[in-house]
Amino acid sequence: MISGCNQKKEHIKVSSINDENITDSIPNKYFETISYKEKFEFTVNENYTGSNSVSCYGIGYHLLIGTTENSELPAKLSVLYHSIKPYDLKKGDKIIIIPDENQDFETNDFGVIYIVSDTIINGKTETHVLGSEYKSIWAERIEL
Repeated sequence: MISGCNQKKEHIKVSSINDENITDSIPNKYFETISYKEKFEFTVNENYTGSNSVSCYGIGYHLLIGTTENSELPAKLSVLYHSIKPYDLKKGDKIIIIPDENQDFETNDFGVIYIVSDTIINGKTETHVLGSEYKSIWAERIEL
């Protein structure tokens, strides 16, 4: 499920694909970005390509979750990027991440489309922002 675009956190609406449940906001756990200026090697574990475009630019928002062996970075990391055509990355692919200078992507001109999953337990819907459980870096570029 994809949710929220060009909206401040307080105004995000989440709806499930089947529109059974609509909530006023997603959980308060969003991406915690870290500042890092050097390019680094990254091993892909998960690749989520957004099917929606952000803002009016027609540029997709995508999420990678993976690992790095760089001692200055967390072992597991989420990498977020915009791209008209997402990279076709598979588990185990090694790539180079060039971090964006601006890590405050939740307020940038593009906005953010959150990729979320819903779990329903005893009739109560819990929504989780995929990748938010790890520290994150906004990528300017990815080298294959």
